[in-house]
Amino acid sequence: MLKQISGILAVLLLSLATNFAQAVEIAKLDQSTVVVDSRSHADRGQALQQALYNVLLLNSGAKELKDNPQIQAALPDAASLVVQYSYDKTEEGLQLKATFEHDKVIRLLRQAGLPVWGKQRPLTLVWLATDGTGERALLADGASSDERSQFALASNARGIPLMFPVMDLDDLMAVGVNDVRGMFADTVAKASVRYQADYFAMADMENAPDQSIQFQIALYSKSAAVNPYAPALVSRSGNAETRQEAIAEMMLSLSDYFVSQYAVTDSGTLDMAEIEFSDIQHMSQLVGIESFFSQLTVVKQFHVESIKGNTVRYQLQLIGSRDDLANVLRLEQRMSPVSSTSAPSGYATPISDSQLIGVYRWLGQ
Repeated sequence: MLKQISGILAVLLLSLATNFAQAVEIAKLDQSTVVVDSRSHADRGQALQQALYNVLLLNSGAKELKDNPQIQAALPDAASLVVQYSYDKTEEGLQLKATFEHDKVIRLLRQAGLPVWGKQRPLTLVWLATDGTGERALLADGASSDERSQFALASNARGIPLMFPVMDLDDLMAVGVNDVRGMFADTVAKASVRYQADYFAMADMENAPDQSIQFQIALYSKSAAVNPYAPALVSRSGNAETRQEAIAEMMLSLSDYFVSQYAVTDSGTLDMAEIEFSDIQHMSQLVGIESFFSQLTVVKQFHVESIKGNTVRYQLQLIGSRDDLANVLRLEQRMSPVSSTSAPSGYATPISDSQLIGVYRWLGQ
């Protein structure tokens, strides 16, 4: 089979299937819908500029996006990046949906020196203590409150997958409002394990005496469940005029952290890395692997370096660093690392190779 593979070698909307899932693949990163006053040429031009900005934000998340001179210069020419657009009458009014050419969007971000964030993104479980309904409580995932809706809108706008606890009996017994308000990470970390999210956040919003909204948020890795002394990855508090603004500020804090960890900026220097996949039995596995590599924003080029037995080694030319690649791979559920002690007899090269960042099994979909 591998000989056949060698011969052939020579000549991928935020969606959660269940309440308990890990990293999420964001769909439609090249598409945005905006409200428009009319179908006139002028209104369409303004709507396309806003839609392009929304798509750039989805694909980068960088807070420097708004003031970047190259981005500002490109927005008036948004129509040149459009693949298609259409109008739709809704309860909110007339809407324009635009789809942009993904490669051109990424090229614009690269040329502007801004980071690019791929489709695979970490899932964050949010424990929010709020007095928005008049009584302080933890916000449930199925709540129909304005706060839950605002978090959903901000999640979609920034491409940051969020979920909230279901607040069933298990959650009610494990975590109380004061645990979240007091930022007791150890207690909340243990209760978060059942959701299998990559991160969890504790957040609090309440009315201040001056009628402003006080908020605080702290972000932790899921590893805090086994390391009670793990420091917060993000910790922020402040005041906002409205709850919507407070939610926007908290989401900005999460976005800044995730962009710093998972989005990749083209430094102008190319690093090399190699990855091996063991137990390759079918051509479809290689097709899946190569499709995966082609979608990674951290990978510029790749090729098969060697095939030995059922093990295939790829060489990758990176945009960014090996750390950037490692951060992305930690989110990927379609592959699992293989320890050197459990590597099969066809294992091609020692794990100590300077360019080899790991050996994996391809699990596919």
